[in-house]
Amino acid sequence: LQTSSTSHDAISLTWQQPAVTNGVITHYSVQYGPSMNCSDNDLSNEVTTQDSTTSRTVSGLVPYTMYTFRVRGFTSVGPGNFTDCLQARTTESNPTQPTSVELNDAAVCNCESINTPRPIELQARWRRPQHVYGELRGYNLKLQNQSSTIYDHNITHNLFHDELIYVISDNDVELEGLQPAQEYTLMVSAYNDVYGGQVSTPAVNRTSDGCPTAPSLFKNELEGICGVTWTAPTKPRGSIQGYSVQVTSSRLAEDSLSSELELVSTSQESGLDWSASLDNLPAYSLIHVTVRAVICAEGESSSEVTCTVTRIEPPDPASISTVTSKSSSLTSTSFDINLPIISQRNGPVSCYQIIVVPMEMDETIDEMTSKVGGPQEVLTVAAPPAPEGRTLPYIAAAFSSYTN
Repeated sequence: LQTSSTSHDAISLTWQQPAVTNGVITHYSVQYGPSMNCSDNDLSNEVTTQDSTTSRTVSGLVPYTMYTFRVRGFTSVGPGNFTDCLQARTTESNPTQPTSVELNDAAVCNCESINTPRPIELQARWRRPQHVYGELRGYNLKLQNQSSTIYDHNITHNLFHDELIYVISDNDVELEGLQPAQEYTLMVSAYNDVYGGQVSTPAVNRTSDGCPTAPSLFKNELEGICGVTWTAPTKPRGSIQGYSVQVTSSRLAEDSLSSELELVSTSQESGLDWSASLDNLPAYSLIHVTVRAVICAEGESSSEVTCTVTRIEPPDPASISTVTSKSSSLTSTSFDINLPIISQRNGPVSCYQIIVVPMEMDETIDEMTSKVGGPQEVLTVAAPPAPEGRTLPYIAAAFSSYTN
């Protein structure tokens, strides 16, 4: 008994007629099974010849599978003895398709921080084909975007796992670059020494949102208002959730543009405009407004729009130095005090007013407020009237004629 030809699903056998037939051979029986053993239980399949022909092709076999065969002849009396068993393997065929194919973005957001793109990584996952029909030599991964194949790569390591994971990233030299908020299609196939396998069912997924480009910003020319409008980014790279408006200020002077910026406010806007009254913005300032689109993080900043606030509001002075009885300048009619340095951030300071308020021996500083009013009232008609026997405060010294 021997094989004459082999394919992926059939094996052809030939044999010689027995030396002693004990009659006329009417046909032959071929018993076989997908086993290396030669027992009745293992050889449960049987085919016969139509006559005394000494050859038979056994078909319908599984590719790349070892089978055991034996043959015996029949006369009109009955069967003879079996030949010795013969083992033969079918040849390779196309592997079946990998199963449970998935494609997922490794990150929830591809904008790592403010306008900082994150390198995109796609995680491909699949399971080994049910049948390889040969020795598994690798997998082929194809990634498509808009029906064009942008990545075609063979994987030849870690093939013994039933479930495999492979990461496709921007760093892959064969890849032109993954983009956020784009739909990608993954197809996987296995291959053996001879054949490439069936292609898997496509896995489709969309990459996570990325950093949007800058909105286009425009200034609103309205009296007493600092306002801007903007248009959406030309490349949103995802679904825009809103806009972040940042307002900063610098001191209004010739070098305003080079002055250190002070944060005024940040706000989240759902529309395409923002405005604020100049009265509510820092005095004597150049106001700087920028806008960023927000998706899963803030994107590129818009160009800057500026507004000018000319209002002057010198801040309240800090506490002045305390004069004690040990002060060398103290006399019965005069004393010296050190005036605090007043910030000119909100406009130039052109004068100081020094107010002297007579006190009784048992009065305290806190009680003086109820007596003469607050600092903004002491020199106005809004000041409370002096109690009987009390004098109103008066200006002890004034410098400059600046009215503000």
